[in-house]
Amino acid sequence: MPVQITDPQNLRPLSWPSFMPETLPDYEALLASIPEHRYQNINDYRISLYSFGRENAPITLLFLHGFAGQGAEALSLGRHLSADGQIRVLAPDYPDCGFSQLCQTSPGMDGFVAFTQSFIDWAAALAKKNKSRLVLSGHSTGVQMICNALLDTSYQAPSIHRLIFVAPNGLQGEEGPMLKLRARWLTKLAKPFFNHGIYRSLAKFRVYYQIKNVDPVILQLGLASMFRPGAWEASENYLLDTIGHDPLDGRLAALDQATLILWGRKDKVLNFSYSQTFLAQLPNAKLVSADKTGHGLHSEAAAWAANQIKDFLFKS
Repeated sequence: MPVQITDPQNLRPLSWPSFMPETLPDYEALLASIPEHRYQNINDYRISLYSFGRENAPITLLFLHGFAGQGAEALSLGRHLSADGQIRVLAPDYPDCGFSQLCQTSPGMDGFVAFTQSFIDWAAALAKKNKSRLVLSGHSTGVQMICNALLDTSYQAPSIHRLIFVAPNGLQGEEGPMLKLRARWLTKLAKPFFNHGIYRSLAKFRVYYQIKNVDPVILQLGLASMFRPGAWEASENYLLDTIGHDPLDGRLAALDQATLILWGRKDKVLNFSYSQTFLAQLPNAKLVSADKTGHGLHSEAAAWAANQIKDFLFKS
């Protein structure tokens, strides 16, 4: 379908960003062309899932995306990580995100943490079956979900070999200029503006510092997912229900697994300076940063990120 973009004030046509296709991609056809994609029933929800690598790899790595994200962000990273057969990568879309089932009502923070625990248990069962070690990896609010899931005293977490945090979110005051501006807009501007096509797309892709380095399929799926009926409202509910809720400040010391933090120094979504706070509060962490990448460094610099992860898992 053609993308209709107009100014909400006077309905004048607006310029479409040069990196966007002129028409919305047929996401079902696009998903069907990706051999790593399938749908999986997890906890009675139809979950969109990307699976990379052989089942009996020594490492099973569960990658959980952040706000307004999806498992497709791991396309390039998952392919690099699984290329030598040592790592299996599982990257699901949360309910209400990507192409997974939409919820009838917003799950809220507790609901997303519960989904995270279901994902962890599901991946742990696969790892146990294939005699591999489970590694948890998250991006942005995906890290916040992982931490809150593991810090839940009522949850009996499986054995976690290591943790990998990519541009992690969850500390108070950590939001960068883009996210702060977005949060202010949410409370002050009319809802029609948030259905405005150019805002959706620019907000979605401003996470990248060098968008030219991102696989176009990731961009196409990101665009298509935000235009699904009900998806944008679900995405905004995710933001309102998670950002600033259950902060991780002062609680991270309980996570004693060896942890790798990857962060792009050009991050405009979160404040890179908080990398030092995560480093100080996690008892067994190391930080590796990239100079010319933004919030989505795992898609912008997938080969580099994969090499850092492999060195962390197999050489340290």
